[in-house]
Amino acid sequence: IAVVCSVKPNPLTDLKVSPATVKGGSDTVVNGTVTLLQPVAVDTSVTLTSDTTSAAEVPATVTILAGQKTATFSVTHHAVSANTAVSLIASRNGVSLSKTLTVAPLLKSVKIPPTLYGIGTGTGTVTLNITAPRRLGCLFSL
Repeated sequence: IAVVCSVKPNPLTDLKVSPATVKGGSDTVVNGTVTLLQPVAVDTSVTLTSDTTSAAEVPATVTILAGQKTATFSVTHHAVSANTAVSLIASRNGVSLSKTLTVAPLLKSVKIPPTLYGIGTGTGTVTLNITAPRRLGCLFSL
């Protein structure tokens, strides 16, 4: 008796990142989720990469546990000086999926009245793109 076994691929079917836009370096938590077509029989790794690690980083791999078809991972984001589109990529068995995370700057503007130049101390305005989580102090050197 001959037994023929075939192994059906269990491809990567989805990559999600939420939220899709974040203020870099803020307290906002960014999570990603990878999904396979079917639950896995054994713990299975999916490779993760970021094309701009200066703005956002992901772990090298995420493990989908036996009996599951999804796994969640954290995205660490950093302060940037301008909007930065970061491609986050999940790969498994030759299939790669990509999602874009936009990392935006925390700092919106800095206004220093011309009358302050040369005085050494004074009051200006720093505007953030988020609500400050606490009272912040700033030190500028001109």
